[in-house]
Amino acid sequence: MTSKDTKRFFSFEDVKQDELVFSWEPSQELYDELIEELNLVILKNTVLNGRFVTRKHGRLLKLQGSLKADVVQSCGITLEPIKTKITEELDCSFTREQDLNRWQLENVTEVIVSLDEQDPPDVIGPEGVDLFEVCREHLSLLIPPFPRKAELANQDALAVSTGPDLDSDKKPNPFAALAGLKEAGKKG
Repeated sequence: MTSKDTKRFFSFEDVKQDELVFSWEPSQELYDELIEELNLVILKNTVLNGRFVTRKHGRLLKLQGSLKADVVQSCGITLEPIKTKITEELDCSFTREQDLNRWQLENVTEVIVSLDEQDPPDVIGPEGVDLFEVCREHLSLLIPPFPRKAELANQDALAVSTGPDLDSDKKPNPFAALAGLKEAGKKG
C-alpha cells in the first residue's frame, strides 16, 4: 500500500502487511507553520518518503526513509538569502506507551551514555506517528542555526588569528594602536 500527500498520522493498525510505503508533503498551512517556527524565508520541495515496518512482534514501528527540502534563510550578517538543500536518511523507532517499559527491560541492562547506542523509541501519540512532527524535528536539527554567506564563513577564524599572541611572554602594549594614529597624524 502507498499513501500519498494527505495522510499525516500512521498507527500500528495502518501497517497491515508488516510494511507500509508512503510519500508525504506538508500542506500549505503546515509549510507556513514550519517557516514561522524555524525562522525561514522560504521552504519548498519538502518531501518525506519512506516506509513503516513492524518489528518485535508488532510492538515496534520503524520509519525508514528520507527527508528532502529546499530552505532559504537570511544571512546572519548581511541578511542576503542563503539557500540550503537538505537530504537526510531517516531511521526512527516508535512504540506504544505500554510497550516502552517492555522495550527498556529487553534492551537496557545498565545506563551508559554513548553516541553509538540505539536510542529508545519515541512514544506514539493517540493519533499515531505524526509525519509533520517527524519532519519538524529533523528539519530543526538540520537547518544551519546561524547561516552565513560562503565568503563570510571563515571571517571568525581570521579575526581570531590576527589578535595578540597569547602564548608569548611579552604582553602587548595597550597604547600601540595610539602610536599608529600619531604617525598617521604627522603625515597628514
